[in-house]
Amino acid sequence: MIRFVSAAAIVLLASAGAATAGCKEDIAKFQKLIDGDLKTGFIAKGVYDKVNGELKAAAGLCKSGQDAAASSAVASSRARHGYPAASGQ
Repeated sequence: MIRFVSAAAIVLLASAGAATAGCKEDIAKFQKLIDGDLKTGFIAKGVYDKVNGELKAAAGLCKSGQDAAASSAVASSRARHGYPAASGQ
């Protein structure tokens, strides 16, 4: 019984880590994109600051293990600010 519980705990921890990696990647990709757009003047500083705040909120969700909610928040932010959906979404 103890082995089964231990194995189940390991599986849960591994899947939680994999899920968090997905939302971290979504956030990092969009952050890199908006950083580049700010440097080239494609977006205004005010828009950049707004998106950055939204990404920080998504990062909080991601950190708390809410991968789907975090990735959804990133997708919503992209759409709200006129960025197409990331590939694979």
